[in-house]
Amino acid sequence: MFRKPDFAVLLCTMCGMGVQVFVSLFFILLFLTVGFISPSTRFFSLYNLFAYMIAGGFLNGYCTGRSMKFFGATEWRFAAGVSSVCLPLYIVAIFLIVDFIEYFESSNQIFPFTSIILFCFLWLVINVPATYYGAHIAFTMTNDQPPLKVNTVRRVIPAQPWYLGDKFAVLLCGFIMFTSVMSEFHFVLTSVWRSQMIGMFFLYFCNINLTLCVVSLVSIILTYLSLQAGNWQWWWRAFWSGFSAGFWILLYCMYHMIVVFQMDVFWSDIVFTLYSLLVSSCFGMMCAFVSVVASWIFVTLLYMQSKSD
Repeated sequence: MFRKPDFAVLLCTMCGMGVQVFVSLFFILLFLTVGFISPSTRFFSLYNLFAYMIAGGFLNGYCTGRSMKFFGATEWRFAAGVSSVCLPLYIVAIFLIVDFIEYFESSNQIFPFTSIILFCFLWLVINVPATYYGAHIAFTMTNDQPPLKVNTVRRVIPAQPWYLGDKFAVLLCGFIMFTSVMSEFHFVLTSVWRSQMIGMFFLYFCNINLTLCVVSLVSIILTYLSLQAGNWQWWWRAFWSGFSAGFWILLYCMYHMIVVFQMDVFWSDIVFTLYSLLVSSCFGMMCAFVSVVASWIFVTLLYMQSKSD
């Protein structure tokens, strides 16, 4: 049950990036709820950057290093480097492409190039060292061990029932997770499109926490049913069940673009699609991290209890 999964380094780095997105979103919504910052303030984006870089970077590295230590892998420096680079590069690439399109269309909505430079500077000076430090702390000062001895011979997985098929189970779990945030996401999407001020941050803060509870419960149920059916390869299944919530977010954005907003300008469609990809992938990584951690804790407690009995 605790055998090292295939592509363990990739799983660790993706979960690390997921916790970075989760921590950034959590603190931003918390600060907005208690009134520390306001979306109308001049330095709102700067607060966002610092929350992402400082708190998220350290926990990104810590999660990556600790999971690598649990799997018995030694490439924690490589994993920390990948987890500290991939997500910022992805964000910068999206904004650069959007800026190029807006410049080509002579739009006044160009994202300031100085802000992109500031983001890259903070990434190199704060995020990368914080990620490496978190990975170093986790890998050298923790000693996580599986509660059960891992057999050297892999157990043959029996035929699975139809409802536990990889595609069906993963997409169904992702859809259930998506429905818990669909109404609030609809309001945010329409407000941003119409350039309206977004309020009720306490409601969003509560909703995102309830959504993560739903993600945890759905992931635990899927993992339990998989183990009951003799499928011990639950690591990646838990990850994809959470990440598929981002897939449904992307489809929902495309529905709004085509049906609700009825966008008929090609370049506007491209910009909207790029932003939708950014939001859906970040949301998917966050849900994937929560899904893996919830299943990990559940399986550990389950087999620790069976061992004590």
